[in-house]
This record gives sequence, structure tokens and C-alpha cells, in this order.
Amino acid sequence: MSWLFLLSLVLYVSCQQFGSLPPRPDTGIRLFLGEENVTIANFSMIAAGLFHDSDIDEPGSVGGSPDGQNDGLWCQSSLNQNMIGTWYYPNGTTVPLGSGSPLFANNTATGQVGLLRNGGIGNIQGLYRCVIPNEEGINQTLYVAAYRNNDFIRNDELPMINGSSPSFQLLSLVDADPPVFSLSFNVTNRSPTIVTCSVDNGNQFNVSDNDLIRTVTPVNNDVQVQVSVIFRMRVSGLYKCFVTTDRITTTPLVSTNMATRDITVTGSASNLVYSRNSLMSVTLDWSPSAVISATPQYHVFVNNSNGIIMNDNTTNTELSLSLCPDDEYNIRLVATGEDLPSGIITVTVPQVVSIDVQGPVMMPLSSSFSLSCTLTLAAEVIVTLIDMFWANSNLNHFNSTTDEDIFLDTLEPTMISVNDNVVYTLTLNFSSLQASQVGEYVCGALLNDSSNTVSVTSNYSVSVQVPPPSVSIVADPPTGPIYESTSYVLTCTATVNTTIVDTPVTASVVWTDPSGNVIPTNEARRQVIPPTGNSLVSMLLFLPIDTGLNNDGGTYTCQMIINSSNSLIASSQPTATTHNVTVESLPPMTVKFSSVGSFEVGQILTITCTITTVERLVVKPMITLFKMNDTDMEMLSNLNRPYSITTDDTGSVTNYTLILDPVRFEDAGMYTCMAEFNVTGFNNTNDPSTATYDSQEASDVFTLIVDFPPVLVTISKEHDDTLYAGTPFFIKCDIMLDPLVTIPVTVTNQWTRDGTNVPMGSSDATITEGLNMINTLHYNATLMFYSLDNANDTGMYTCNVEVTAPNSYIYLRNTSASANISITVYAIIPLDDNNDNILAIVIPIVVVFIVVVVFVVLLVIAHKIRSHNSTSPSATNEEFDMKKQFGADDPGSAKGGDNDTGSGGWSGGS
Repeated sequence: MSWLFLLSLVLYVSCQQFGSLPPRPDTGIRLFLGEENVTIANFSMIAAGLFHDSDIDEPGSVGGSPDGQNDGLWCQSSLNQNMIGTWYYPNGTTVPLGSGSPLFANNTATGQVGLLRNGGIGNIQGLYRCVIPNEEGINQTLYVAAYRNNDFIRNDELPMINGSSPSFQLLSLVDADPPVFSLSFNVTNRSPTIVTCSVDNGNQFNVSDNDLIRTVTPVNNDVQVQVSVIFRMRVSGLYKCFVTTDRITTTPLVSTNMATRDITVTGSASNLVYSRNSLMSVTLDWSPSAVISATPQYHVFVNNSNGIIMNDNTTNTELSLSLCPDDEYNIRLVATGEDLPSGIITVTVPQVVSIDVQGPVMMPLSSSFSLSCTLTLAAEVIVTLIDMFWANSNLNHFNSTTDEDIFLDTLEPTMISVNDNVVYTLTLNFSSLQASQVGEYVCGALLNDSSNTVSVTSNYSVSVQVPPPSVSIVADPPTGPIYESTSYVLTCTATVNTTIVDTPVTASVVWTDPSGNVIPTNEARRQVIPPTGNSLVSMLLFLPIDTGLNNDGGTYTCQMIINSSNSLIASSQPTATTHNVTVESLPPMTVKFSSVGSFEVGQILTITCTITTVERLVVKPMITLFKMNDTDMEMLSNLNRPYSITTDDTGSVTNYTLILDPVRFEDAGMYTCMAEFNVTGFNNTNDPSTATYDSQEASDVFTLIVDFPPVLVTISKEHDDTLYAGTPFFIKCDIMLDPLVTIPVTVTNQWTRDGTNVPMGSSDATITEGLNMINTLHYNATLMFYSLDNANDTGMYTCNVEVTAPNSYIYLRNTSASANISITVYAIIPLDDNNDNILAIVIPIVVVFIVVVVFVVLLVIAHKIRSHNSTSPSATNEEFDMKKQFGADDPGSAKGGDNDTGSGGWSGGS
């Protein structure tokens, strides 16, 4: 049964969660106890059972009830840095990181290092130390006393103060008010968390951590701490201090003994007075301290100087000092001899000589004025005035009544007596102040008191002011509309007459917007360029100017102040001017195609896409130019054709020019030019808070339908002789294509006569032959006349040719051409003197032919008549047949028949 319990306990412990890290302080450093969820004081005391390596308990040591937070002891800093801090054992060695038994440290979290326990600490109990940097990176040390549980709860182990009389140390200078001192003592057995003190059994007070210095010295793994308590007071009496060890979750332990010490304060001197009967010497007298056990020391402090120490125990004390006559001195006296210095007594030694100059604060150039110098001598000092003078900054005296435009009223000062003082005055006059006279002027005097000769001076600066400048604002562009999303510049220029002040000047500027707000120099969209060097020019840049989110329209003010490098020349009064700005909306961008040249293959054609925006647009449009041909799309850069991109001087017009030299069939297609831009803030930073979003796009299309190169059509006759009816003849048409034709084409032709098509195999014996291809560039067609006809074949013959590309070439314009020729056909061969032999042959033939024809006709008629007479009964039918055969219905035929019937020669001859 017991082993099952142990197994379950092991499984329970092994399944404990580490827990979340405790929160860190906002400032400084601290010790944080995770189980109790509290910050513990430096040098506090804890039991081993109060810190662990995981989340064990809730606050109040509620076992088995984890609260989600790690229960280690954490040394924390507000410094946001990883892996900081180190824990040390009481013997000074380092607690290992990551793992170990019974203790280990964990510094994997930001700004803290934990002391974690997984076993008993009986052999290593004592005062642990954590070193960790504060938020300034300076290492600080915190202490905690950790004991095993049994030793922790022992109430008989109390902190012990060793020795009853602490050591005293004065920490401040003797003239500090109040003085600062310390009482130091050692504490053993338990750590001194709290120190409580009182004076002369008065009210007890806890000493703050700022007034405690605790120094740890390991002694046999025990605790020994030297405690120094700092006091800031000048109080005599018995000082008592005791210590308390703060035990977390249980009652504190208080020391049973105290550190006690009597502190005495040195009695103050009194009746501090001075005497002075010469310019340089001052004698101090005072009464010594009334009650003092030791030989006193007197510390004299003149103004802020180190103390003059005098050792004297007499009843009267005197000190002679050498002091300047024209200064006032504050003298302090402190007595020492006991633990703490005395209170401070003071006396003021006034000046016995003063010299002062009165004059105007600032005068304009060319003005007249006076500087009056006053020398005042105390009556108690017998002094002789040797000389009184005015001098320039180089100490050159004005020794006459006139010196250029500067002169003295008199050569000798005027003396009067005022309130037991002797007063001398000397006046310097300026008749017309010049820039070269600006500077330091010195009034001085030489004095003698029979022992010493002393020089006293007073300086006075004569200064002038830079005259107000004239200020103007020029806009760029100076005229025309101001469009949003464009750059705009206001230039402010100051003009000042620097010859008046005769020194280099600089300028400072303040720009204000229409709302009256000062525009800073580090603003992104509206940039103020201040004047640099000796330039008196400032610019306000709008990148870009806006009319949407940031309405930049309105009145802008430029204020200039002119400054001088000479400290005696004051800056000018501010001068301002204004400029009104009106911002308009952005007009549309335009894209337009144009062309120059011929669309014909083999010629030169220039295609230009012109993109026009407003001037000074802060972004460049993105331009895309591509061509759609019969089958695909090609970008401009892939066309392998020369092109150029040019922009005008204003940057608002961009030309994309494609040069087709020569035009080729593959250049045909639809060209598209697209332009777009986006303005999304200062320098196109895509920041909608800096400008209104402006976006535009535009495009244009140019369709290039190329023309065929000219087709050469020629027509020729078989011969040029005269044409007569009945003879054969032909006309031939030759068709020549340009060598630039590199694509498949179809060539067709059509013959026409006087505008009417000549059909194939026409009835008038005219035959046309089909088109004959000699080669890919040469074709011919022939019109054949196998017998000319003078009635139908005379006329104008035209060979009409048409060249067509396949239907896939949609961006190609087909072409046609023609050629014509006229022919005249005669009916007979004409006669002339050269045809006698022919007529001699032709006429007899014709006559013989006619005679033969007539003879045959007569024989036929005679035969018919004879047959009719021999068969008279059937004459009627035969007659009918004859009439039918020979056309008896015709009156002429009937008459001829009657005559034939009566011709016996026809009959007998048969």
C-alpha cells in the first residue's frame, strides 16, 4: 500500500506545471516571491518552503492548489533585456543555470532571473545575493536570507549588533547646511532588513533605503553586515539605532541591543564684522565659540572659494584679506572642533569703488547719442583719482574733444558729492553712428590709496539692428492652373541692405499654412527648405499638392528674420508676406495615335503614340504599347523594329514612336497604347494619410491595314498589222507582282470589251485561255480570236487583275490593276494600186463561181418543168409541190415559175 502512495506522489510531483512568470516592475529592481505573490524588501528572510521550481501553492501556502504562477524567488528589473542577472550562494559562488540540486537559476525570461529550489538547503542556507542591471544598465545588488524551515522559525536566533558604539564619519563639507554624517555598526546572526533610530530618546523613525548602506562580509557561512546609517541634520544628542529582520509570512525578529553614540555640535562664532580703510585690504573680526572642548578651527569662505582655515583658541580673532575694491563679497564663517561643524554666520563686504556706463540699449545707424560713465568712490576710503578715460575695444584712449564722429564733452571728469560718496562723470558723444563704430567701449579710471594703484573699468556695447527686409514669394509654376497630384514650389526671398550693417547676414524663416499652423521642416509631403549659409531664400515644396484629404488651397505666409554674425548687430524685426494658392482637380490624361507616311508594303511609315498629362505630375505614367496581329499579341520591345521614346521639356508629353522602314506584311495589325498612373501620397509611398488617391488610365488603338505594293499589268497584241474579219488573232496580258510579296496570294483576271465581260468560249468564236503562272511573281493570260469578226470584235479590250490574300490576313488590303488596248477589225481587204495582180485572179474566180451557180439553178428548174408536163393529171399536186419547194407563195417566185414553165430550153435540154 505504501509503495502505491509513493508512486502516486512521484507522479503528482512530476506532473507539476512550471507556471507563468510573475509580472516585472515598471521601474527599478525588486525581489518577488512567486508563492506569496508579493514584493519582499532587501535583506528579508524567507523559509525554503516558500520558493520552488514550479507552480505548487496559492498565496498563503495552500498546498496542492496551484494558482498558475511560478513559485520561485525572482530577481527582477524593468530593463527589457533577455538573459540578465546572476544568483550567488552565501559563500560567493554562482548558482548554476538551468539545472542543479537543490538550487538552480533560470534567466530565460526577459528582465528577470529566478532562484528555483527542488531539494533541501540545510547545508547552504544563509544570505543569497542577486546582481542585476537596472533600466540604465547599471548593476545593482539585492540580498535575501534563505533558511531551512526549522531554522527559519526559530525565535531565539535574533539579529545581533556587535559593539555598542558605532563609528562616526562626516560626509559633507563643513559649510554644508545641514551637514551629512554617518554612524556605522556590524550586524550578525540575522540580516538587517529594517534599521530604526532615535535622537535623545525622541521619536523613532525607520531609516529609508536611500540612507542605508549595507556591506556584506561572509563569515563561516553566517551573516555579517556592516550597516551605515546616513543622517542629514545638525543636532547634538544621543543617537540610538536597532535592527529588525523581516521574516516573510511570520513575525519579524528585532535585535535586543542597540548601537548608541553621543553626537556633539561645535558652538558657532558670533559678531562677525569687517573694517576697510584702503582699496585692497579688508579686516574681519569675530567672537569665538562660547562653549567648545577642543581647539577650534575657523573656516572662512569668501564667495564660492575654498575655506581659509585658522587655528585659534583666543577670545578674539582677526583675519586680513586682500579683496578687489569694485566687487561685493559674501563671507561665511564656520567653526569646527566637535563632531559636527557649527552653524554658519555671514557678513557682506560691499564694493568701495563702482564704475558704470549708461546709454541707449540699441540705436539706429546715423543717429546721435551719448554714453555717460559714472565713477563712485566710498567716502571711507581715502583715494586719489589719477586718470579717468574713454577707450575703444583696443583700449585706445579718446584723448581729445573730437575723434572723427566721437568726441568727449570735456577732457576732465566732473566731480560731485552724493550721499557721502564722491562721484565723477565723463561723457562720450556720437554725432552720427556708423557700422564701423559698433562694438565695445571702455570707461576706466586709475586710483591710488597711497598704498596701491588700482585700475577699474566698465564696458559698454554699442549695438545696432539689421533693418527690416523686404520679403516676396514667387510660385513655380508662376501662372496657370495648379492641379492636384503635381509638384508645386513657393520660393520666399528676403532682400536687405547689408551694406548698412557691413557684415554677413543669415536668415531664419517660418512658414504657416492657411490654418495658421507652422509647417515643420521635417514634414514629408510639404517640405520646408530653410535658408542655408548666407542665402536669404527659403522654399516650400508640395510633393504633391492636394485638394482632397489635405486641402492645400488657401493663403500661405512666409516670415523672414535677418540675423547677423556680429553679436552687437541685433536681428531684424520679422517681416512677412503671403501668397494665395488655388488647387484644381486633375484633368484627364490623353492617349492619341498618329501616323506619317504610307501604308503600302515597301514604303516608310512612322506610328506615334502621344501620352499627354499635366505638367509636374509627381509620378510618371506607366505606358504599355503592344500589337495584336492575326494570331497573337506582341509587346513593342519584341517587334524587332526600331522605336524611340521621347519626352518634352515639361515632362507632360511622352511620345512612343515606332519606325517601319520599310513596311512589311507582318507589320499589319491592331496597335494598342495604354497609359496609367497612381498617386498615393508623398513620393508614391502608398500612404493615404498624406494625399488623396488619384488614379487615371487612358488608351488608344491604331489599326494598320497594309496595302499591296503596285501590281504591274501590261497588255500586248499578236501583231500590229491591220485586222480583217475572218483572220485569227490573240491579245496577251502579263502580270508582274512586286518582289516584296512574300505571302501566298491568289491572282485572278477578267477580260472585258468596252466594259463588258468577255466570256469563255463565246459564240463569236472568241476564246479566252485560263491564267498561266510563270512563277510566283509572274502570271499571263491570253485572249484568242480564231476568226475575227468585224461586227463583234472591234473595241477596247481590258485585262482586269485582282490580287487577294488568304482570309486569315485580316489586316491586309487586297489590290487590283488593269491594262487595256483597242483593236479595229475590217470587213474586206481594201483595194489600191498595189493590188492589181490580186484582182486579176480574184475577179475571174468570182465570175466563174456565179456562172456555175446560175447554171445549176436553171438545170433544176428545167427538170421540174419537164416532169410537170408529162404528168398533167397530177399537175395540181406537182404544182403544189413546186410551189411549196420554190416558194410559189412569194409573188416573185410565182412569176418566175410561170416564166420557167414557158421555157422550152429548160425542158429540151433535159
